[in-house]
Amino acid sequence: MKGTRILVVEDNPDTTQLIVLRLEQDGYEVEAFSEGNPALEAFNERDFDLVILDIMLPDTDGISICREMRRKSNVPIIMVTGRSEKLDRVVGLEVGADDYVVKPFMSDELIARVRAHLRRVTDYASTTSTERMVQAGPLQMDMHTQQVVKGDTKISLTPTEFRLLLALVEAEGSVLSGPQIFEKVWGREGDNPSLIETHVYNLRRKIEDNASAPRYVLTIRDAGYRFNAEAG
Repeated sequence: MKGTRILVVEDNPDTTQLIVLRLEQDGYEVEAFSEGNPALEAFNERDFDLVILDIMLPDTDGISICREMRRKSNVPIIMVTGRSEKLDRVVGLEVGADDYVVKPFMSDELIARVRAHLRRVTDYASTTSTERMVQAGPLQMDMHTQQVVKGDTKISLTPTEFRLLLALVEAEGSVLSGPQIFEKVWGREGDNPSLIETHVYNLRRKIEDNASAPRYVLTIRDAGYRFNAEAG
């Protein structure tokens, strides 16, 4: 996609070459770094539409870089990890990453993730341009700033958290299954319970009075999740 700029942060030269070549074949403009701190400087100085970020870097760790990027921007961030432990992925998502891929991965798989996230950003912008505020029980959702206001408190959500909340609210009390949430939030078919669970957990931490006893985002056993607009 001409004009779409992607930042790649990966310390393995072979993996970097694979990613960059595949992205450029797809028409994206790519800037690649093998270390986190120079990449963060570039991120602060220039505009990027998406970031592909390795967790393990020689000068720092991708978790810290992701946290700093998320403080300044809501661009989609896809984490890349060579580890099998779930902890890496969960921590990455908790600091604001939108998705993850595990090495070794197929280049087509990564491209599918990139396309899906960029498409969600484009679709979101086009469908929310005419409607600014959405009422969700006691929560007010600003479609332009992706902020949620609860009483006098402004709550900043990541793009994925905001899309997750919006999907549940638009279901109007109906239960959304894992595959339904995956399609609405990540823009592709499939299901990834741990990915969904982590983002639900993060969303609850921000909008619930007590995330351990949620009143708004409810888990329906063996079915999925639903939003309780009647909670006051």
